[in-house]
Amino acid sequence: MMIRVNRAIYKTWINHFKNYLPEEACGFIYGYWDEGEAIVSSFVWVPNVADNPEHSFQMGPADIMRLLEDSAPESGASISRNPNKAFIIGMFHSHPGPPVPSTEDLDGIRLWPQLPTYWIVSCTAGIEPDIAVYAVSTLLTSVLTGEPFGTIPLSFDA
Repeated sequence: MMIRVNRAIYKTWINHFKNYLPEEACGFIYGYWDEGEAIVSSFVWVPNVADNPEHSFQMGPADIMRLLEDSAPESGASISRNPNKAFIIGMFHSHPGPPVPSTEDLDGIRLWPQLPTYWIVSCTAGIEPDIAVYAVSTLLTSVLTGEPFGTIPLSFDA
């Protein structure tokens, strides 16, 4: 799997994390599929309603439901090759440490097995953010097998 994103959209998204420091930020990635490649069309921020947002993230159920309803495919519709209709292709959140899934992340992602990707952004004041993108199916398998987590490469459009 490869993921393609417009460089300007990506830079705006990455820079926006600084507005949330020192708290973790979270949201969903929207896009579509084209010949096995995920094309990112937007990043949608969701409020972090965790009791301790400096060390964890939690999205409010009402926010999640609204976004899921907005991105649900029409009955019988294909989610591939349709740049006119974006769907949720991943979830993102920031970490104060390296972009590696925590135990809490792995527990939480079990609730989202249908998501193709899981993005973690390492975000610390004064340091350029670092990002890792994981295939959810690989994360779930790695938890069971103990194999290392593999990441998905990003490619950028002008």
